[in-house]
Order: sequence, then C-alpha cells, then structure tokens
Amino acid sequence: VTKPLLEVNDVPAIHYWVRALRDCPRVAPASRTTHVVCNNDNVDEFENWARDPLKSSGFDGRHIINNGVDSTQPRTGAARDLLFAIENELGYDNHLLICDGDYLPEPDFNLNRIVEHAVVRGKDTVTYVNIAPESGANASDHVMLDLERNPGGHVPTNPEVVGVVPYPEPGAEPRGAKKSALGPMIFLRRTTLPLVRQFFAEVEPSLVGRGGGVPAHQLMGHLIKFIQSKVPLYALEVKYVFSVKTLDAFLYADALFEFYAREKERASDRFKPSDTDSTISLSQADARKRMIQKQFEKEAERFGDVRAKAITPCR
Repeated sequence: VTKPLLEVNDVPAIHYWVRALRDCPRVAPASRTTHVVCNNDNVDEFENWARDPLKSSGFDGRHIINNGVDSTQPRTGAARDLLFAIENELGYDNHLLICDGDYLPEPDFNLNRIVEHAVVRGKDTVTYVNIAPESGANASDHVMLDLERNPGGHVPTNPEVVGVVPYPEPGAEPRGAKKSALGPMIFLRRTTLPLVRQFFAEVEPSLVGRGGGVPAHQLMGHLIKFIQSKVPLYALEVKYVFSVKTLDAFLYADALFEFYAREKERASDRFKPSDTDSTISLSQADARKRMIQKQFEKEAERFGDVRAKAITPCR
C-alpha cells in the first residue's frame, strides 16, 4: 500500500500536506512549486490521484518526480530521493521545504508558521516533536535532537540544534526529561543544498559500505547530522504529527481526523450567522477554533498519549 495515498477521513493523507502548502503564501503558487517524489512501481497510483481535483487539492500531476526505482531494486530512502529531485528536477537555486509523506500534520495545520520563521530568520530549520518519558517511545527508533537551552534550563521557542543523534543506542540519547525527535518537516536554504551532494560523496559510502550497515531509510537522519555540523540549524516544535506507517497508527489518525471534522461541523452550525448577520465576528471565530482544539486534545487523551501514538518507529 502506498502510505501517503491511504485515506484519512475519506481523503488521501497527502491531501493534508498539499492543502497546507496551498495555504502557505511563501510557497505560492503552490500548484507550480509543490513536487512529489515517488517510485517507479507506484507512479501510476500518484498519477491517478493527481487526476482527481478534489482528492489532490489541485496538485499538478506534471510535478510528480519518478526516481526510477521499482520493486526489484533496493529502496533509495528519503535522503537519496532528495538528492535525485535536486539534481534532476528542482536545481540548487531555491529554498526547499521537505515534508515526509509517511506522516501528516494535525487538521488545519498552519505550515506558514514554519516557513515564515525560517525565511525571516534566514536559517535552516527542522521541526521536532517532544516525546514524554511516560509515552514509552524508544529513542533508538528516532533521530534525536539536542536542543539549545536558556540559563534556566528551558528550551526557547526557536532553539538552535546543538547536536543530532540518529537512532541512538540506549543511554546515548541527548539528556533531559523531554526527548526531542526529528519531525516530518525540514526547511533547507538554497545555500545549504550543495551539502546534500557533499554528504553522499564524502559520508554516505562509509555509512552503507564496508560494514557500515546503515539502511537507506535512516540516511536522512545522518544527512541532518552532517548539515548541522556544517551550518547553524534551528528547530521549531510541532505538537501533533500523525503516522500512517503502521495499521494501528493509521487507524488512530483516521479516527481522530474523523472526530475533528465532526466537531468542526458541529461548531460551524453553532456559530452559523443568522439571516440578519453578514459575517461571524472575529471573537466568535476565535472561540470556535479554541473550542475545537480543546475537544481535539480531549479526544486525543481519551485515545491515549497522542505522542506515543504519533511518533511510531521509523523503520
């Protein structure tokens, strides 16, 4: 099953990324700047998806990038797909926002917050999700980030990444009560893109060859570690991300997104303007948004620790 095309609340998971990109002014027009990298054995599925304007949210099927790999060949992994896209389609002249299609953001996610912050600050930026100790998540299944702390020991809003530990052995992960795992969104400035090629020329051979043993799907974590060693790298927290990599994670996301849509519809009915009203006031719109968010968080708690469910092993 092509995971980004699994339907979450009746629309493909990738729809939530495309819609978030469409609503992000910095990447406008999204129909010209959004690309999808896929394999040769699922390119037909993505092309069929792109032909449906409702499910694809207007994505232009001409921007599907086929890496040429089929089921008879080893998978390349996200990092090598990134290099392939840069060198064969995208070039080195523009900033890149990379979204992992095996995950999806929370409903109505404001992607512009991430992009705007990265562009205005002029810094390469990754996202992260905090893994609470009680969640039971295993740090060795993730790319762990060591984040800057202020004198009081707290992580600021936009911390610098001071260390990257891909898939650490038990006890080797960064210290601290909260463990911060690499999230599904990465913003790389155009001046940083040549480091992707440099990584594959200088670092990747020792990781995968001569007994290195690093699988292709883990190379992105090592690429981020390499980039952090070369240029300043900053991070922004995302509270919720949802995986579609396993059946349990997919069913969990599907149930929560269905719940959210139902509550949103109920809230819209509750705040629907009367015949004599022309618009909903800003205060009413804000109240509706807060109410839906509280209901979403309450439902997430009822299902269990959302972070334990969302951050599934990246194997």
